[in-house]
Formats: sequence, C-alpha cells, structure tokens
Amino acid sequence: MIPVTQQFKDAIYSPSRKTAAKVIFDILDVDSHTDATASVTSESSFSKKSQIFNQVREMSGKLATLEHNYWKLDGSFSLPPKPEETGFEVGWWSDALCGPDGRFGNYVEPLSFLSFGSFVSFFDDLPMDEFPQSVTVNFTKDHSSIGITITFDPMTNEYAEEFTIDVYDSSNALIHSETVAGNTLTKYILEQNLSNFRKVVITITKWGTGYRRARITEVDFGIITEYTGNELINLNVLEELDPISNTVTSNELKFTVDNQDKAFNILNPNGIYPFLQRRQKVMPYMGVEKANGLTEYVKMGVYYLNEWKSNEGTLTASFTARDIMDVLAQDDFAGNTYTSKTLYYIAEEILTAAGITDYSIDIALQSIVVTGSIAKMKYRESLQFVVIAGTAVIYSDRVNGKVIIEQLSSVALEETIDFDNVYNPPEIKLDTLVNTIYIDSGSTIYTYVDPQKPVGEQTLSVSIKNTLITNSTLANTVATWILTEYKKRFLYEINWRMNPALEVGNIVTVEDEFGENKTVRITKQEFEYAGYLSGKTNGKGGGA
Repeated sequence: MIPVTQQFKDAIYSPSRKTAAKVIFDILDVDSHTDATASVTSESSFSKKSQIFNQVREMSGKLATLEHNYWKLDGSFSLPPKPEETGFEVGWWSDALCGPDGRFGNYVEPLSFLSFGSFVSFFDDLPMDEFPQSVTVNFTKDHSSIGITITFDPMTNEYAEEFTIDVYDSSNALIHSETVAGNTLTKYILEQNLSNFRKVVITITKWGTGYRRARITEVDFGIITEYTGNELINLNVLEELDPISNTVTSNELKFTVDNQDKAFNILNPNGIYPFLQRRQKVMPYMGVEKANGLTEYVKMGVYYLNEWKSNEGTLTASFTARDIMDVLAQDDFAGNTYTSKTLYYIAEEILTAAGITDYSIDIALQSIVVTGSIAKMKYRESLQFVVIAGTAVIYSDRVNGKVIIEQLSSVALEETIDFDNVYNPPEIKLDTLVNTIYIDSGSTIYTYVDPQKPVGEQTLSVSIKNTLITNSTLANTVATWILTEYKKRFLYEINWRMNPALEVGNIVTVEDEFGENKTVRITKQEFEYAGYLSGKTNGKGGGA
C-alpha cells in the first residue's frame, strides 16, 4: 500500500468526497538524455554536470555554500557532497560567482567563497576578466523536440534572470536563438519546434540574486506538460499481478485530453504530434481533497507512451502507455547456462543485459542456488523463469517505475472494502480445484501431489516448465508454493469507489453478505476517473 496520511484515508472513504486526477506527460526526445554530453565554462568541486541529463529535476536538498546571505541556519541546508560521494543529486554549479547585481563579469569572489577554511566579512568588488557562465551540450546524432526545459534551482527558488539558448545543427549552423530577460521562473520552458539539432548552448549572463554560482538541476529536450481539471477528459489505470507469476503482464494507462487547440492534430505544422515518440514517460496521479481543502495525490506508476491518436470529431486526443514490463517484453535475452549460481545473480544479469539500472531484488533469492539454463527468449519471459524458481513475483513499482522482484508478504493490511464503499455486493466464484503440480525441468518431470488429496480423487493438475528448477528439493518448494496459492479458490470481483493507495498484491478484508469478511489478495485493479473516481478490484482468498 502506498503510504498516505490519515487525512487521506478519512477523505477517500468519506460518504461525500471530491476526487481529482492529473497526468504529467514528458514530451521529450527519448534518446537525447543518454546521447548528451556537457562542457561548461567553470564547475565547482562538488558539482556533477553529468546529472543535468538524468531526468531528476530536483536536487537532494539545499546545499550549504558560503555564498552571501544564502546559507540559512534553519536546519534546511546540508553540506555539499564530496566529489567521490555518490547518491546525491546536485546538477551543475559554476565555480565562478556573479557580482552584487547578479551579472557574471567584472567581479571576483571574496575569499570566503573560495574556501570553507577562510572567511571575510566584507564584499569588495574587484575587477577581473570574467565571462558569462555557459553549458554546451553536444550530441552524436540528430535529435528533434518541441522545445527545451531548463530547471534551475527550485529547492531554493533561485534562477537565471537573463540567459540565451542557442541551438545548432550538425554543420554548426544556428537553428534557433532565444534571448530571455526578466525571468523569474525556476523552471523555464522554451516552446519551439526544434528539428535535427546536434548542439545546444545555454549562456547565463545574469543570476536572480547577487553573489551566487550559476546552477542548473536538469535540462530536458522537450516540454513537460501537466493535464488536470477540464483538460483531462478521462483516465484509466489497469494493474495486474499473478501471485504465482504464471503470467507476467504490463500495467496499462489510457487517458484522453482536450484537443480544442488542435495541438495533437497530425497535420498541424506547429503542433505536438510530430514530436510524439514511443517510450515517452507518462505519470498519472489520483487524489482526494482532504478536510483542510488541500488535495493529496497518489502516484499511480510510471508508464511509457505506446499509442496515440487525435479524435477529430470530439476534439480530443487519446493515449495508451504501458509500464517497464512491456519494454522488457520487446527484446531478447541471449540465454545462458548456469552452474551453482544464485537466482539473485541470474536476475541481475538479465536486468543488466536489458539495460535496466533501477531495480530491487529480494535478498531471499541470494540463498537459492541453481544449476540450469535459460534459452534465448524475451527478457520478461526469462525473468519469469527466475521469479517462479524463487517463489516470487516481478512488477514495476508505482513511485519511480523501478523493477521489483520480491516474495509477497502474507500479512494482511488493516484495510476493509466494506458495503459503504461498494456499488453492489462482491461477486464471488469458486476457482478450479488443483491437487497435483508437475514441474518439467527439461530433463526431469517432478510430481507433487497435495498431501490432503483424498484417495481416489481425480487428478487435477497444473504443469510448469522451468529449466532453472533442476533438483527435487527446489521443485517441491516451488510446487508447494503454487499449490498453496491454488487453494485460495475464492475469486472476488468488486465494483466500488476505489482507493488509489491500494496496490495489487496487497491483502485486504472484504465485507460480504454473509458476514464472513474474508481476507483477499488483490490481483487486479482498474481505476476509472472521469470527473470522479470509481473502478473494479479482483482478488483471491482462501477462506481465512
């Protein structure tokens, strides 16, 4: 379950509630951030200029430097990281400082700015031959975008007041030049159709506050658009999770936005349509207004654009996006043979080969050692072999789209889907009885029969082929796990008001007409927002 405040919980189950939704759409050139390299006029010792392309648009915190009247002793600042320290988001900080009027040029920084070990209490302006501070971004191939977004320093509400953005093609010919004066935004968006560019130069001539380093947290090659209110016509989020990983699917997002300005029309030469690309990032949020009048949102995942179309008749545009699990289903893992390797090792090898760097693997897989093989197959399918052998599941988390491999918890939440929040009593069906599991390792078929199977009862079996399960001990462990899940035969379908903080895999209590109120693991959720929130939840329970 996504952590939320008690005020959120009170509001989401309130008889009268006001729900909301929004979508943040990164309309960016999807390959530009990995192809970009930066050179700068100057850089402080703790600066990390390579981070301005990593799509993280906020620093780790306010960094305490000895710039004039900058470091407030209110506990909100922390010391800059050392150059060798990792895990800090810093972005680019110039080494040079601007003068008292914010301009870069004709000033030298006092000694107190040069070293933490020195301090002076005066700020004399000493002439020197200084230049504006700039970042030059070079690419190895052509890129196109609907603009450029520069994030300065939202953490301290500081920004460049005067700067230029120059865009060049592969022959170094100027495509577009933008001169900005009087800026007061920590995030500046240049909306301009830019085609086939190879170099971008951002030159800062004046900072918004005197005696400051220039700094940029992020440069995005495109624009980041937020749709909410009347702009967002509808939003649908589909989540699924099979507790035994018999199927591994990708979650799906569908949304429709207002297109009265025809920005998404295919024939509009000044529109957005030519710059839409598969795998552009989309992040939906759903929330509820709390008693204090503020809306608390829950992030519903990280998705990547897959399909889009303009609906001419209704003046809307519709989009479909899927999570990282869909990306893993596109390309092949070369396959490998393993001798006495942990499932953790194998999972990490596959994720690395797929280019996935943001992942979390359950440490329980470090203690499961296998000897087996995986043939050439899609990355998602090969990871399915690993998670079944590890009695685990794989999914993309909601917060940042990280790939998660974990053994599910059997602890129920203190959450109840009760009659006050359902439209109809839950539909409950009985799943097929299974009493025998066959596991085919490729060379051996392991058979596991339910010890509670009555003598003479018909064999009702499920077969699984997995070339990583090559010994009887592991086969029995996996078969017992699968059979335990199949014994949870109560299948629930609940049409209700929905709580966006609940996730697939969570175990909740479901009220029913007979007062049984069984615990149910959520296996599927479909959230629908069209001015109000509703939807459907599916789950499995074992009668506990």
